[in-house]
Amino acid sequence: MIPISLLRLITTTFFHPSEIWKAIELNKRKTTFLFLLICFFVSIPYFISGLSQFSLMANDMERIESHLPAFIIEDGQIIFEEPLDKAIVAKTDFVNLIIDTNDQYEDRLEQKDIQNTPINLLFSKEHVSFYATGIPITFAYTDLNGLTDNFLRTILLQFSNTTVVLILTMIVFSFITGTFEAVFHLFYFTLLANLLSAFMKVRLPFSINWKMIMLASAVPFLLFSVMNSFSIQPGGQTYILLTIVLYMYYKGVKSYLKNIT
Repeated sequence: MIPISLLRLITTTFFHPSEIWKAIELNKRKTTFLFLLICFFVSIPYFISGLSQFSLMANDMERIESHLPAFIIEDGQIIFEEPLDKAIVAKTDFVNLIIDTNDQYEDRLEQKDIQNTPINLLFSKEHVSFYATGIPITFAYTDLNGLTDNFLRTILLQFSNTTVVLILTMIVFSFITGTFEAVFHLFYFTLLANLLSAFMKVRLPFSINWKMIMLASAVPFLLFSVMNSFSIQPGGQTYILLTIVLYMYYKGVKSYLKNIT
């Protein structure tokens, strides 16, 4: 659990940047908490975006499932419960279903569909192909004897089930992505803070500047993460964030100079 004193310090320094210099007093435990908190803030939009994309994909899978005809594969052939008069082409943003066992669908349109959609399921005369980002995995019907539409329906509808494992996986990947982004920004901001402190004729170790930059950026990171989660992304967001953080750092260093003299 994050110490109350650290949370109080974060909020206090946001409204009173001159207190940023107190980051010098943070011990390793609180510094680690602060870093993980920032990574968490940055990861929020990734998690929300991933959850939203998964929900859209699940809806597309359901739509595709509704267009899948009843069939069974026997003796190396696909046999439909009701003969197909024409090719079945069901398109969504994430998934396409193309059943063209009589070579009725134009190759040009087929290739265009495959290139423009992440996932494609294509039934041709002699095989079924699964395309993920344009890369095909093909199975001949002779190797799929006994396969029915029910098996594919189960897989397609499985995406509608948001499981605990899925949520935890998304949290982990979102946090890892957020950590990489947070480290990049913090390191970049700290390098500029070193230059700014040198310009102000203050020699502060990189580790101290790192703590001050983390403290200065915690609330701004949270505010931008909330906006990004609602698809609000201001132009030049990184530069706005940089300006806010360096301004707070500058105020903190000036206050630090007054306190040590």
